[in-house]
Amino acid sequence: MNEITPGDVSVRLGRNLKSRRVSQGLRLVDVSQRSGLSVPTIRAIERGDRSVSFGNYAFVAVMLGAGDLFQSIFEDGRDSGSDLERSRVRVSKPKAMR
Repeated sequence: MNEITPGDVSVRLGRNLKSRRVSQGLRLVDVSQRSGLSVPTIRAIERGDRSVSFGNYAFVAVMLGAGDLFQSIFEDGRDSGSDLERSRVRVSKPKAMR
């Protein structure tokens, strides 16, 4: 049986996030401006760099509407979710293209 490493997870997640960004027609700078993260950090996330915090991966995923990438985490029937602290992420609307 092949074991999945943390590096595998970050690389797969990064590739998926890049794919979502590109499919939405967003540039790295667009994601940077919306998230408040630097362009090098967004680039590192898309490369699957393990030095980037998991929170930043999750933040960018939610911002891109890619929260479904974490669906299996929430499918665990043992937690109803009612006792989990919920937080909201405010994402600004993209500026109109001129």
